[in-house]
Amino acid sequence: MSSAVNTNPFNLKTFITGIILCGIIGAGEPFGVMRLRGSALAVDYSTGAAVFLFFILVFAVNSILRKLTPRISFTSQQLVIIYMMMAVACAIPSWGFTMNFLFLISGVRYYATPANEWTKLIHPHIPSWLTPRDPEAVRTFWEGLPKGEHIPWEAWIGPIAGWAFFILTVYFTMICLVTIFRKQWVDNERLLFPLIEAPLQMAKQEQGSAIAPFFRNKLTWVGFSIPLIINSLIALHAYFPFVPAINLSAHIPFQSGALSLPVRLSFPLIGFAYLLTTEISLSLWFFCLLGWLETGIFQRIGFSLGARDIYCAIRPSIAYQSMGAFLVFVASAIWLARPHLRNVFRKAFKGDRDVDDRDEPLSYRAAVFGSIIGIFLIGVWLKLTGFSLPGILIFLFVVIAIFIGLTKIVCQAGVAYMNHPVSAGVFAINTLGPSGIGPGGATAVSFTFPWAGDLRILLMASFANGLKLLSAFKVKGRLIFVFAILAILAGLVSSILAVICIGYKYGGINCASWQAQGMASHTFNWARELMLHPEKVVDARRFLFLGIGAVVMTALTMARMRFLAWPLHPIGFAVPLSTPFYFMWFSIFLAWLPKVLILKYGGPKAYKSSLPFFLGMIMGAFVSAGIWNIIAFFTGMTDIHLTVM
Repeated sequence: MSSAVNTNPFNLKTFITGIILCGIIGAGEPFGVMRLRGSALAVDYSTGAAVFLFFILVFAVNSILRKLTPRISFTSQQLVIIYMMMAVACAIPSWGFTMNFLFLISGVRYYATPANEWTKLIHPHIPSWLTPRDPEAVRTFWEGLPKGEHIPWEAWIGPIAGWAFFILTVYFTMICLVTIFRKQWVDNERLLFPLIEAPLQMAKQEQGSAIAPFFRNKLTWVGFSIPLIINSLIALHAYFPFVPAINLSAHIPFQSGALSLPVRLSFPLIGFAYLLTTEISLSLWFFCLLGWLETGIFQRIGFSLGARDIYCAIRPSIAYQSMGAFLVFVASAIWLARPHLRNVFRKAFKGDRDVDDRDEPLSYRAAVFGSIIGIFLIGVWLKLTGFSLPGILIFLFVVIAIFIGLTKIVCQAGVAYMNHPVSAGVFAINTLGPSGIGPGGATAVSFTFPWAGDLRILLMASFANGLKLLSAFKVKGRLIFVFAILAILAGLVSSILAVICIGYKYGGINCASWQAQGMASHTFNWARELMLHPEKVVDARRFLFLGIGAVVMTALTMARMRFLAWPLHPIGFAVPLSTPFYFMWFSIFLAWLPKVLILKYGGPKAYKSSLPFFLGMIMGAFVSAGIWNIIAFFTGMTDIHLTVM
C-alpha cells in the first residue's frame, strides 16, 4: 500500500475530476440504458460504471501522467477519493432513483385512461406538488417534442425541487447511519468488503513505476481476457450475424418441465464470490438452491399465498420467510454492535472525550442527531403524501432495517445482485390494510417505490464500501462528507437533466428501460387493485412464514455460535431470494468450488497467488461492457446486452 503523501488528497484536482466523472455516470447511464439499450453499469451494488471509469483513469490516464509529468499525476489517496465519489454517484441515475421517479411521477398521468380509472381512484390522492400537472408537458415527455419546441422546464421545477429536497434528506440519513456503523463494521468486525478489492488493487502504486503491481501480473490479464473475449463475441454477433451467438443463461428443467432451475454465468460475481470465505459462499449458493427447492415443492403441491407482491421476492411465502430471517439478521447486527453503539451515543449525547470520532466523515453527534432529524423528515414526507401515523411507524421501522441489513450483507458477503425480500410499503399495507395506512395509502406507497421499492442498488451500501476503501489508504476526516455530498449533487443534477432531455428528444415510450416501459403501469395498476379489492390484502399466513424465517435464522445463528465445525453461515439464509440473486447461485458455486480445492491442495499461498485472475475477471467484464457501450454510441447500434450481472 502506498505510504502517506504530503499532497492534500482533497484538492481542486481531485474535486474537478470526481465531479466530471460523476456527471458522466449520471448522464451516461440513462442514455446507455434508455437510448442505446446497452449494458446497464450503474444498476447494482457492483457499481460497474465506477470500475470501468476508474480503470481508464488509473491504467490509461494516470499511468501516462506518472511517466511523463509525475507532479500532476494522482496519488493513491486521490484516486480512491474519486472512486468513492463515483461509487456514490452510481446509486442515483437509474434503479437507484432518477429514472424511477421521473417516469413514475409523469406516468401516473400519461397512462391514465377511462378503462383503468386512475383519474377517479388515484389522482384525487396525489398532492398537487408531487407530480407535473401540465398535460401537454407530460405528453411530450413521453412522446417527444415536435421540432422547434423547447422543453417545458417550468412544469417540472416544482416537483423536482420537492423530490430533490426529499431524496437529499434520505441520502443524508444514509450517510449518518453509515457513519454510526462504520467503525463497528470496518475495525471491530472486520467485514470483508469484497466489492472494493478490485479498485483497491488498481489504486496501489509503487515508487518509480508508472502502473500498479496489479497490472503487471500476468494472471490479471488472463482473467481480464476471458470476459473481454466472450463479451466481444456477443457484441460482434449484433454487428455481424455470422459470428456465433453466445448465451450465458439457461434453465435446467425438472419434474417434466413443470419446474426449472435457472443457471447464469456472471464473471463479476465469480470474482466477487472468490473473495469470500468458503463458509459464506457455500451458504449463499446452498440456501439459494434450498429456496428454489422449497418453491418447487409448494408449486408441486399447489400451495400458494397468492400472486407475487409488487417489488418483493419471488413468492409471498418465500418473501416473508426471507423477511423474517432478514429482520433477525438486522437485530443480531445491532446486538453485536451494542458496545460500539453505546460509545456513539455517549459521544453524541454526553460529549464523552474518551470516544474518538475525529476520523469519521461526520461527528457522532451530527450523525446521531442527523439521522433522527432525517428519519423525522422522511416521516413528514410520508404523512404529506397520504400515510397514516401507524403506517408511517411501520414503514420507517422496516425501511431503516432494510437499509442497514442490505448494507451489511453487501459489505460482508459481497452480494452484488440482490433486492430486499419485502418492500417497506408493501409490508405496511399487508400489516394494516389500505384502510389502516390511510385513505390514499396505496397511492402513497406507490410513490415510495422510486427510492424504497426496487433496491437493486443503495447509496448507503456504496458509501460504506467507499469508506472502507478510503480507510485502506488512510484517508479520513470531515472532507469525506463534503466530497460525498458533491458527488450526490453531481449525479442527481446530471441524471435529471439527462432523463428529461432524452425523454423530450426521443419520447419516453421509445426508450427501452423498465422504468419507461412498465414501471408506472405496473405500480399504479397494483394500487388500483388494492383500492377495488382491499379485502384481498391482509393474509395472516404471510406472518406465519415471517415467524418461520425468524425461528430458522435464530437457530442458524445459535448453531454457528455453539458449534465450531458448523459449515453454514446464517447470512446465506438472510440474503433475500429475489429475482437478481435467484439466477446467481451457479456463479457463486463456480467460485466456491475452485477456492475449496485451491485452499485444500495449495494452501493460503496458492489462494493469494490466484486472486489477480479473479479480480481480472471483474475488471474485464465491466471494462468490456463499457467499451462496447461507447462503440454503440458512435455506431448507433442498440440492444447489446453483455454479462455484467
